[in-house]
Amino acid sequence: METSNEYSLEFLPSTLNDITEIVSSFVMAGSKQGAIRIKDKINKAAEQIFHFPYSGVSVPEPKMSKQGFR
Repeated sequence: METSNEYSLEFLPSTLNDITEIVSSFVMAGSKQGAIRIKDKINKAAEQIFHFPYSGVSVPEPKMSKQGFR
């Protein structure tokens, strides 16, 4: 988890498991380069959200919005 000004970016354990599964599926399919590319794309998207937290879409779920999820 990193902190930028007043915002932080944290991956939930279930998210980390999903990312691991996705990358592993590329490796198991014999595409090591594909695994690297998808991992890099995920990291780049996370970095974009970290630096520009309002660039994403709003969460339509009122309960989640009240807790600060975007």
